[in-house]
Amino acid sequence: SGDPTYRAAKGPDFVSRLKGYVDVSGPNPKHGNVAHDRYSIIRRAILLRTLLQINAPQIMRRQQGINIPQIDSGVLRAFLEIPAYKHGARSMEALIATSTLATMDRFERSSLPSEAQLNLHVDGRQFLGLVQRLELTGELLEKLAEAAHEIYRSGQSGRALQVALLAYADLSDEVKEQNRQTVRDIPGKLAYAGYVMRPARSDEPSFDFPAGDREALAELEHERWVKARIAAGWRFGNVTDLERRTHAALLPWRALTLYERTHQYAPEEIAALGEDELPESEKQKNRDQIDGIPAILARAGYTLIKVRESDAS
Repeated sequence: SGDPTYRAAKGPDFVSRLKGYVDVSGPNPKHGNVAHDRYSIIRRAILLRTLLQINAPQIMRRQQGINIPQIDSGVLRAFLEIPAYKHGARSMEALIATSTLATMDRFERSSLPSEAQLNLHVDGRQFLGLVQRLELTGELLEKLAEAAHEIYRSGQSGRALQVALLAYADLSDEVKEQNRQTVRDIPGKLAYAGYVMRPARSDEPSFDFPAGDREALAELEHERWVKARIAAGWRFGNVTDLERRTHAALLPWRALTLYERTHQYAPEEIAALGEDELPESEKQKNRDQIDGIPAILARAGYTLIKVRESDAS
């Protein structure tokens, strides 16, 4: 530097003695994408625990020799999964500082600041959507799995498919588990398309996916099903046969080049997959499933909101 003050302070001499530097990453994923920085969630967890211990020590509980923060699972999920903090670690600290924790021994959802205050440091609507996301377990999971099957049955009217004739209670354990897995996968599919769930108001209008999101989600659902079926020992066959575990719909959503096929599927999946593009009639079944998601969630009192553009766009 040509700055006389810098030279007078022996700045060049100081720099010449440095042997390295430390690049300290903040809570946001590098390049803005968690897929390229999978350790970002670990950094956030460490930072969050430290900030809570400093700013809200009363919510810490000693368990097996370790101080564990008492925090609602939805609040924890939002802190760890929100895509970005507008001002890095300072935003994380500000969210804790503006929460009403002074007289609390647990970080509850009711302690969070308003959406307007959240917006200063994160996307407030997205943060609250993560807080309120359904925990799909136990009785609720079973209820929604049954709803998923009933919606499937209603879409199969006129088709002589044995499974479509059965009530949920009469399904085999394997088919019931397929319905549970369909429901478990809903939050992940919604996140991929930029949606989160939130409690519905009594006057909430019915929700329909825009055409582009509907198609992207239908393709995602088919790919999930393909991988799950192959993992369970199924393979493509011109005729669907339950005993031989062959299925005529074990095909890629669209025609793929050899390069695309080898990059999208593992070798064992390629060996079990058919060559042709999935027929339009089968694609429509996946679209029908996506159309049924709002109805499934409505049974649990939830609706959907769009919080960001789709990862597929």
